[in-house]
Amino acid sequence: MVAWKDGRGDCIIRCFGCGNVVCRRARRAMLLSNVKIEVYSANVPTECVKCVRDGYLAYSCQCIVVDAECRCCRMILGYHILHPCKLCEEIGGIRHAWIFDTSSVISSIRRERSEACLNVSAAWNGEGDNEVKIR
Repeated sequence: MVAWKDGRGDCIIRCFGCGNVVCRRARRAMLLSNVKIEVYSANVPTECVKCVRDGYLAYSCQCIVVDAECRCCRMILGYHILHPCKLCEEIGGIRHAWIFDTSSVISSIRRERSEACLNVSAAWNGEGDNEVKIR
């Protein structure tokens, strides 16, 4: 995988079919074998994802992969890399072994808790133009 250089951080991705959370920390990336193909890569999916069928050779390289589907609606979301090929290991290694198709998932930017808390805190402690002061 090649990380996508768009300034976005981690994403939360949901199943396009039913809306269940598929992964809470996915990255937008491009396939090493074809940089025109955009995907989301992750190292750990949620319990809503399961592997189905037998392993097979990937279409673009010699990695052995297995399809990954949503447990609720059974939509095929992408694949899981069981055994990376030598080429993929040499080029970039496989840190994120779960690959999700961009047409099968919906993404949203993941906000860190500290950032969200700071935004709420700033709004709470902001200038109180609408406050009523009792003396």
